[in-house]
Amino acid sequence: MKRLRLIAMVLSVLVIGVVIWLGLGPSYATSGQTQASSPSLTETAQPSSLQEKLAAANNDESKMQQQQQQESIQKIIQLFQKNPGNITQLLNQLQQNCPDTNCQALLKQVLAEYPDQQFAQTLKRLIERLPLYEKEMQAKTMSTQMTPQQRYQEIWNLREQTLGKQKTELGFAEEKEFASYQFAYGELLSRAPNMTLQQRLSELS
Repeated sequence: MKRLRLIAMVLSVLVIGVVIWLGLGPSYATSGQTQASSPSLTETAQPSSLQEKLAAANNDESKMQQQQQQESIQKIIQLFQKNPGNITQLLNQLQQNCPDTNCQALLKQVLAEYPDQQFAQTLKRLIERLPLYEKEMQAKTMSTQMTPQQRYQEIWNLREQTLGKQKTELGFAEEKEFASYQFAYGELLSRAPNMTLQQRLSELS
């Protein structure tokens, strides 16, 4: 009897131990897996968060740079509106202050938001039609018997035909003024030998 009781007690202890082990085993294993996986989750979260911050910083920097370029373009256009007549100078300034590939898109946006829309739209159409003028200019031939003044007048007429009078004045008035001065001065020099000093001074004034 005593042996049977002892064996029963031993078996009971073994069964209880197995049950306890089976009960704690999965729980412990799960806990261990959770602890083991937690650092992995943290490690993946940190780079993701860092990438998001870097992306946001780059986006902010890009927006700031774009805004600065827009302000620079607007100032250039404002100066051109105050002193029009040299479209070549304007385009060079825009290229220097806006080297990015999206400069054309920025220019369109600035012109679309420009306070003086009548001026902005005239300038926009002028810039858009310049390639057509250049193409027509390359195809045009002029007689060598024409004087420089006659050649320039032919060029001016071509501009008015392809660009329109208003846009031609807006883009090339400064050039025309300089050319007119040069032609007048050249004519004065050719007539100078037959003129008195007083007549020369009067012509220059």
